[in-house]
Amino acid sequence: MQIYRYEHKNGLKDIILKNSSLAYSQQLTLTDNNETALKLALANASSLDEANATNKGQFDLYYLDSILASTGWNDNDDVFVPEEIWAARTTPEDKPLNIEHNQSEIIGHITGTYVIDKDGHAVAEDTDIPQDFHVVTSAVIYKWWRDKTKRDEIETLIAEVKEGDWFVSMECLLANFDYAVITPEGKHHVVARSEDTAFLTKHLRVYGGTGSYDGCKVGRVLRDFVFSGKGLVRKPANPDSVIFANMKSFDASSKEDSFVITQKTMEVDSMADEANVQKVAELQSQLSQAQKDYDGVLARLAELDAEKVEADKKALNDSISERDAEIKTLTEAGEAVKAELVEANEKISKHDEKLAEAKKRSDEAEEKLGEIQVKARNDSRTAQLRAANVDMDDKELTAMVASLDKLDDDAFAKVTALVKITKSAVKSDDDSSTTSDSDDDSSQDDADVNADATVLEDAQAGTTDVALATSSDGDKLEEAQAKLSNFIDNNYLTKDDSGK
Repeated sequence: MQIYRYEHKNGLKDIILKNSSLAYSQQLTLTDNNETALKLALANASSLDEANATNKGQFDLYYLDSILASTGWNDNDDVFVPEEIWAARTTPEDKPLNIEHNQSEIIGHITGTYVIDKDGHAVAEDTDIPQDFHVVTSAVIYKWWRDKTKRDEIETLIAEVKEGDWFVSMECLLANFDYAVITPEGKHHVVARSEDTAFLTKHLRVYGGTGSYDGCKVGRVLRDFVFSGKGLVRKPANPDSVIFANMKSFDASSKEDSFVITQKTMEVDSMADEANVQKVAELQSQLSQAQKDYDGVLARLAELDAEKVEADKKALNDSISERDAEIKTLTEAGEAVKAELVEANEKISKHDEKLAEAKKRSDEAEEKLGEIQVKARNDSRTAQLRAANVDMDDKELTAMVASLDKLDDDAFAKVTALVKITKSAVKSDDDSSTTSDSDDDSSQDDADVNADATVLEDAQAGTTDVALATSSDGDKLEEAQAKLSNFIDNNYLTKDDSGK
């Protein structure tokens, strides 16, 4: 069903689509117990007997006839106009009969339909469509069921139908509708539903309106509908729900083309200005075209939005894929670097081990070399002291050399020279009273003494002269040794801060 602009604007789309199916209650008429049924039977006998009596008399079926729908304006302001209900009169045939419109509770079916006028007379197929008539359906209820519980339920239902406790409810599906209008003067008009008149929809009672507009009564004319079946419903507690019980006649045959309805007023004017009508029509046409163009623009914008979203989505996915590839490459490169780093660390660790081992061997070699050098130096110094004729045994010489360990080789040589001088001085004093040997020996001795005296003077630069006493030999030697020791202490041995 088409939904117009005013209906969209008024928020009626969903309720219109929801109410495209109808269900109306009608008094159930039995074929065997009242006056109406007798009229129907007479009507059947005169024109429809053959069609409706074919399957009569079967004991496993319960037969019932009922008026399904009637022309006119019902209490819900729905209007069944003659041409529409006549076109739909045969559509109920072979449709289901259910309980309370529950499609899972089908208990029978509709076997046929026929039309009667307001007096109950059958209306022939080839006659002119009458203004007022009823559509009657014949139906059967299945009495026989294998399930005994179900069979008992149906027997109870049929008994209640005979007591008048059940109604028949018409089921109808429609594809479109127009508007039925009754003016304050009582004139009847049908207004076609369109873009220009759809503002009336919100005033219909079925869609929440009051059923009136600008002093006029407004109803819904059902168009292009079919009967989809019927259901048995409990007798309504509210008699007003029996819609077809108070059908009012509505003349839908009015052909007054001058009837105009607008959103502000409703007019019946046979003298309408043709120029104004034409202008309005042109404006309405332009508006309709503008609406189509607008709808087209909206559709195109929606397409462009969809295309842009899709393009953005693709670009984002491509960017993500590229970034994932880049991350993968960097990760692989990082793993390779990590592996190389591990390998390098292993090599460094091995190199450090080798370096430590080499350093250990170097330290050991250096230590041994130091020991060898110390031993060689001590041996050399011991030999120098022996050459100076120091009167000491090996142990004393070793101790003497160890005590002079802090002296460098130059200082130790000067000490050795002093020792020689001391020894020579003592000896010279010892030999002064004796006769010299040959002149050559005496001259040589004098030269040695002079040389030793020169060495002593060099060694004692800036110190007190070493005076050799002329006392006894022992005293002279001790005095010389004391002065030598004092000289060594003052000039070659390192003193600490306290002067030691």
